Amino acid sequence: MAAQSDSLVDVPVDAGPLRDMASRPPHVAAHGTAAEQSPTVKVAVDLTSGTIAGIAQLLVGHPFDTIKVKLQSQSTAASAAAFRGPLDAAKQTIVHEGIKGMYKGMGAPLATVALFNAVLFASRGQMQVLLAHKDGSSLTLADHLVAAVGASAAVSLVATPTELLKCRLQAQGCSATAIQRLRDAGLDPANHTIYRG
Repeated sequence: MAAQSDSLVDVPVDAGPLRDMASRPPHVAAHGTAAEQSPTVKVAVDLTSGTIAGIAQLLVGHPFDTIKVKLQSQSTAASAAAFRGPLDAAKQTIVHEGIKGMYKGMGAPLATVALFNAVLFASRGQMQVLLAHKDGSSLTLADHLVAAVGASAAVSLVATPTELLKCRLQAQGCSATAIQRLRDAGLDPANHTIYRG
């Protein structure tokens, strides 16, 4: 019995994999390193996290954007101005339209936030593939800048009509003034397409 016990004690145990697993941070131990993840999983994680971040940004930032658009859309003449400042614009919006008035026009960007992130990540990834160096070296700062510019150009195809719809909905309370300001800027609202400007 003692001999059997000795043989069990003397058997070498390879604790390497267990030691490596224990030394990893919890999220890496559970899901593996970035290098171990498949491209599909990485894209799915990027899109999901980007979409959630975009929704959170909209929920927090949209009321401020609404006030900005209302102030920009009102008449520049002091006597005809509807609001005295940002706080007055927020107060009047809540009094006349309720809290939902602060979120007017959010439907368009909210509906396209997933598409926005999909286009952004996909186009930037493709730009990085196109700019990859033949010797396998890392992309330079200039390469990253070019990739970002290319991704921004692709995203603008989604963002431009979305922003136009959002701003028009936000400025509904003073549409006559907004139309006049478009005409003053040399844009005929009747012929103004969603990609112009």
